Parts: sequence; structure tokens; C-alpha cells
Amino acid sequence: MFDFFIIVPLVLLGLFVLYIVLTCYLEKKRTKQFRAFAEEKHLSFVETADFADINDLTEFYLFAKEQHAVYIRNLMEGQIDNVYVKLFDYEYAYGKFRRWGQRGNNLPIIKQTVLLMASDQIYLPHFTLRPSHVINRNHPHFCEGQIVIKNNQKFTMAYLLQGADEDAVRAIFDREVCNFYANLLTKTTEGNRGRLLYYYQNHLVDGNLLAEFVKEGLKALSLFTSKRKQIFSPKQQ
Repeated sequence: MFDFFIIVPLVLLGLFVLYIVLTCYLEKKRTKQFRAFAEEKHLSFVETADFADINDLTEFYLFAKEQHAVYIRNLMEGQIDNVYVKLFDYEYAYGKFRRWGQRGNNLPIIKQTVLLMASDQIYLPHFTLRPSHVINRNHPHFCEGQIVIKNNQKFTMAYLLQGADEDAVRAIFDREVCNFYANLLTKTTEGNRGRLLYYYQNHLVDGNLLAEFVKEGLKALSLFTSKRKQIFSPKQQ
């Protein structure tokens, strides 16, 4: 019996140490993959960033006031195919008392790899597009101002589309764009003027799949680029 009370804590301690070592190893491996991708694409790279590095993104739902950053890692930025991009891992949590670096057990941690694209070839109304199955129903803006695309049932059932200017948002979500997203079913996209944010909600992209992820995001950007000549309402000018 005495041995039992000694062995069990030692085993648990060993498993905890193993978990920490494995986590550190995987994080270092991931950083190495991001750094290699940044070098391949001639992008700048910072292993650990500060929220100030992305504070210009607070207009987007992902960086809303109700959310607090826990970390920003593997931040790279520069030009890819004549498009300015930022690519990084972002972790946040909901909660009034969350502070930078704190991890309260009562608040869910949400992680994702984020791709920001900026181009003078687009001018978008402010919109948020999220897969229905990943929506946080406790969020203050859940289902607020939902825009239904009536002629594409598959898209409407799979996504929650929101935007202040409903007519302008409808104008860019034509059959081509809706079909693109209806065949993916997992991507979250936010747009405003000349910027597009693209990510999988609560999912970190595998380091070996960064090129595919960026290619997919640039494809989405190209679809919205083709809508540049759409006529938006005066409040979007």
C-alpha cells in the first residue's frame, strides 16, 4: 500500500513532464515550419508577437472587444503574388477578467491560424461569414443581423452571414462565391474595404499545409476581387 502512494504520484508526475516536453517539441517544430515558409516566400518573421502588431484588426469579429488575446505566434508578413499578407497563430478567450497571458480554467481557449490579405483591387462592405457549427452561441452578437441567401440553400444552411449593409453584402455573395464556400463548409471569412480575413475557427493549420491554406485564401480573395465593380450603397462609400 505504501508503494502505491509513492508510485502513482511519480507516474502522474512523469506523464505531466512528458506532456510538457512533447508540447514544447511540437511548438518548436511548428515554429520551424512557419519560419521555413516565411523564408521561402521572403516574408518577415517573428516567433512571438505582441497584440500591438495586430491592433489594426479590431474592426473584425475575430478581434472583438469581448475577446482577449492569450498569444500571437509565428507572425509573418509581406507580399505574396502582389498581395500584402499577415499569417499567424492566434489564441483568445472570452471573459471580462481575462488578461494577457492568463489562462483561467473557466474560460474556453480558442485557437486558429489566421490569414489577412490586403489589396487595392477589392472594396468590400463589412461582413462576417462563419460556419454554423462553429458559432459561439453565447457570444453577444450571435445571429444578429443574419443575411439569408435564398437562392442557395446549401450555403444558407451551412453558414451564418452578417453585415450592416445587407444589400451590399448580397451583391458580392453571388452564385460563384456561395458555391465556393458551400464546397468548403469550414472556413470563416471577414471582409471590410480592402482587407479580407480568412481562417478555420478553432483550428491550427498544419505547418506542412501552409502553402495550400494561403493558396485557398488567395482564391477567395480573387473571387471578391472580381466583384470590385459592384455598385455599393452610399453608406459604404
